[in-house]
Amino acid sequence: MLNNNLFENIQLFKMIIDSIPDIILVLDNDHNIISFNKAWLDHLKIKNEITTDIIGKKCYEVLKNRNDICGGCIVEKVYKSKKPAKEERYIEVIDKWTELCVYPLLDNDDNLLGVVKYFYDIDCKKKIDEKLKNSEEKYRGLFERFSDAIVLVEIEKGTIVEFNEKAHSYLGYTKEEFKNIKISDFEVLENDQDVLNRLNKVLKNGFDEFETKHRTKDGTILDMHIYCKLIEISGKKIVQSVWRDVTDLKKAERDLRESNEKFRILSESSVEGIAIHERGVIKEANSQFFKMIGYEKKEITDKQSISIIIPPELRKKMEELVDSDISTEYEIEYIRKDGSKFDAMVHSKPLVHNGKKVRVACVRDISETKKHEKEMEKVERELRESNEKMFLLTHSAIEGVVVHEKGVIKEANLQFFEMLEYEEKELINKDFVSIIVPSEFREEMKKKAISEKNENYETELIRKNGSRFDSIIYSRPLIHDGKKVRVLVARDISESKRYERNLEKIARELEQSNKELEEFAYIASHDLQEPLRTVSSYCQFIEDNYGERLDLEGHKFMGYIIDATARMKYLIKDLLDFSKVGREGKPIENINSNVLLKDIIKDFKVTKEETSAEIKFDKKLPIVTGERVRIRQLFYNLISNAIKFRRKGVIPVVKIGCEDNEYFWKFYVKDNGVGIEEKQFRNIFGIFKRLYTREEYPGTGIGLAVCKRIVENMGGKIWVESEKNKGSVFYFTLSKNKNGYK
Repeated sequence: MLNNNLFENIQLFKMIIDSIPDIILVLDNDHNIISFNKAWLDHLKIKNEITTDIIGKKCYEVLKNRNDICGGCIVEKVYKSKKPAKEERYIEVIDKWTELCVYPLLDNDDNLLGVVKYFYDIDCKKKIDEKLKNSEEKYRGLFERFSDAIVLVEIEKGTIVEFNEKAHSYLGYTKEEFKNIKISDFEVLENDQDVLNRLNKVLKNGFDEFETKHRTKDGTILDMHIYCKLIEISGKKIVQSVWRDVTDLKKAERDLRESNEKFRILSESSVEGIAIHERGVIKEANSQFFKMIGYEKKEITDKQSISIIIPPELRKKMEELVDSDISTEYEIEYIRKDGSKFDAMVHSKPLVHNGKKVRVACVRDISETKKHEKEMEKVERELRESNEKMFLLTHSAIEGVVVHEKGVIKEANLQFFEMLEYEEKELINKDFVSIIVPSEFREEMKKKAISEKNENYETELIRKNGSRFDSIIYSRPLIHDGKKVRVLVARDISESKRYERNLEKIARELEQSNKELEEFAYIASHDLQEPLRTVSSYCQFIEDNYGERLDLEGHKFMGYIIDATARMKYLIKDLLDFSKVGREGKPIENINSNVLLKDIIKDFKVTKEETSAEIKFDKKLPIVTGERVRIRQLFYNLISNAIKFRRKGVIPVVKIGCEDNEYFWKFYVKDNGVGIEEKQFRNIFGIFKRLYTREEYPGTGIGLAVCKRIVENMGGKIWVESEKNKGSVFYFTLSKNKNGYK
């Protein structure tokens, strides 16, 4: 019965493994191939009569034609970790890309017996033609007949007195050698005393039956089944023992356990669903199959699967397939428990299991594959369209476009040849560096031509007539027709360069003019103060000493002169202050805005009393970097304007705050005054720009111009937001970085 079950299980295992279309190799724990499936032979187109050629060879000899272990060997990792591992690898001998899955084979004590290498076909064809096959040689000895040996042992002396030919041939001794040895010489598990105890047990009970191990002359250990019976010969108590070599039987039992475990590991670790069915009724299946269709094992086992997982329109065709006696391969739609459908590739093989005809079906979900195929078709279509667009773009571009391989031109558009005044045949398949690049730039250009980075740079190129022109180059690496190339886009920037040089010249001239104007304003405003003081002093002297001699008209005109000189004095002072901004370098320091504002507000004590003005500011203003005098003047001018330009009957309120904008401080000075029309927003920062008469609001019209110059000199900007009769908010920014200060 054991032999029959063993045979059927091995046959079942072999047929199931052979039904799997992917390659499976079984290695021992030293890389030796001990088994493989038929798929291996199918891929190599090897005939069955030489199937044992690779048995016992190292896997790296067969797969890589190497004499040593491959670097980063995945099998070595599994040997060490005893855990499954996988990787994608190209197998040259089968000319395929595979997902190599390696699973450890462990016995019940977690000892490593070997590994299973599963080569999962991930090529685009998606066809699985291979069959699994284990070597029949491994199991041949399990089914041979067993021979019995008879040995007679004298109880009193414990010596062998008689034996048949099988007894000494079992152990590899000659008949003469066997006569002179003791039982303990070949008994592995028992010593002399144990042997005597065993004989006495037979003497007491009349028989005994047990299993033990015997050592042959060459050291081989045999599993033996011993049956002992007490007999009497010539008045002597003799134990007649029948030895049966059960080594093959024991090996068969171990192999059966290992075979079942291998089948369990292979089926449960397979990425495919595997099911054994009888005319559509599922008898056994792995967990992947149930997971794939969304059913529990109990919900579908021993039930007609065709009516459950096959769409109605395909059931008749499926009934014909499950009755077939040949191997079949087909694509079909399955229905999951939740009603959703998926595409599957099925490989179905007939076999005999427990005396009944069944079929083994390997099911692979190819929904993603189908999706990828559609996506690939779309990509290919888009690629063709893209290539057509690229052709049109490159040949209609105003820039020269070149595809080159290490400097050798492979393709180029018409504009490139026209730019350099060459014919196409004069440059195609030629090294452009040595032809169109000036000698002083060639070494650097050669490096850029083989670079794997994006490159943007300016250089000179040489036309066919020898003239040079400035060009900007944009160069990118890419793969074209399976080769590494670079795409180079060249633009003639000769005109741009001329414009740049002209602009630089104008900028220098403008800068010099501005310096001269500033110098003139500074000198003029400085030198005008002295004659103005003289005029003012003499006018005051005449008023004080000769006032009684002047009539009413004279006093009136003298008052005009004194007022005009006073306004002129303030105007010159403001103009001088304006010209000093940026000229007189003051120390750059860290300034506490809160402390500075408290000090400034003290200067408005009289103004606040006269106007009842309120000046408020945030209590956590930042520490800023700059010239203390200029920043003080900036705040003073803005606060002064906020109070000056107040609405009649409205108490002026000024609020000062700040926002943190990562790289700079954004201050604001807000008032509730007369406001400004939007069209005047830019004009108010010009020098001498006034929106009101001096009678309405006194002043010189320079204050905001000074503020603008201070802020811009510190690398910031200033602007206003306002509505007429609703007040204004003046914003200005100060850099947090000292390097931002001009």
